[in-house]
Amino acid sequence: MVSRQAGDRGEQGKQRERAPGTTEAAVRALAAAINAAHRRKDNAFPATFKVLQPAEVSRTPTDRPSVAELAAMFRYCLAPQPPQGEVWSDKMRSRQILYRTNLLRFLQISVATWCRPDAAHDFSTDPKRDQWITSAHVVQLNPRGCR
Repeated sequence: MVSRQAGDRGEQGKQRERAPGTTEAAVRALAAAINAAHRRKDNAFPATFKVLQPAEVSRTPTDRPSVAELAAMFRYCLAPQPPQGEVWSDKMRSRQILYRTNLLRFLQISVATWCRPDAAHDFSTDPKRDQWITSAHVVQLNPRGCR
């Protein structure tokens, strides 16, 4: 399922995949806003579309990595090894580490917070989003203004 939200398009104009649960949460919020407007008499009709429950659109992960698997994931990012039969120069090893930086950041935020993958992808250290509080070394998964 693909939904377009502000900031979803990268430089190449690609759309980002959204989980069905994330999209359905937006639909649920829309229905709540329509119904609140109806109760205030700002809208003639309440929402008439059906909102699905989270359990109907989200799946619980069936695979949980072990500590050894998590360690291997971090090692893949931090200490990359060349494929069998190849030898890497220090420059090539550094390049591989650089290429894997985003994956490393995803693993770090995921393990540190146990958040949903989409929350880990959306995390930002941009001060405007107020998700990283430098002075306290604290992570807030929801950006400023998000409940």
